[in-house]
Amino acid sequence: MFSGGWAEAAEGAHPPPEGWREGDLMLRQALAAGLDRHAELRAETRSRSTLENLLHTVEDGLLDGHAFGPGHPLGIVSHTWHLPRIRYLARRTLGLRGPALLDVHACGGESLPRWWREPAARIAARLWFLGARDPAGLLRRERRLVTSMRRVDRLARRRRGAAGGDRAVVPPRPGPGASGSAVPVPDPGPAAGRARPPRRST
Repeated sequence: MFSGGWAEAAEGAHPPPEGWREGDLMLRQALAAGLDRHAELRAETRSRSTLENLLHTVEDGLLDGHAFGPGHPLGIVSHTWHLPRIRYLARRTLGLRGPALLDVHACGGESLPRWWREPAARIAARLWFLGARDPAGLLRRERRLVTSMRRVDRLARRRRGAAGGDRAVVPPRPGPGASGSAVPVPDPGPAAGRARPPRRST
């Protein structure tokens, strides 16, 4: 079962066209590899976050008829740094914990987020979801959490941009045998240095 829509919660991404969402792409790769000969393959593509991955999986009945436990665990496939938060959310949404979940470590395909983002998201999830019992309550809290984290991110970017705008760029000296002089480089302003590699952490 492939669950994934787009990275709206983590990155503010807009929804891609139908058929080109994360679950669709994973399903196509699995079909191309011939995995449908060994198992039934299904996809959920509405999710905008890790929490919604789990809630929509249950809502769409994709786990119906299965009983998970230590002898028959539910495998969760993700990057190593993301698995602890998935485990916590699976406990809150599916009631599964410990050996009833099997970590399957994925490699490659995604840039490692900044070192602090995933631990911060993990701690924030534990604090923000404390006391929430039903799916609607969890989703309401997640929307507030996403809004708060985006505010913090925007503030951090503005501060980095302001600090970058105060630094002058010094042109390099000509090397041995070079003719002419270096052309002065204008101050790039507060937008310099703001490009970031793509990241994914929902």
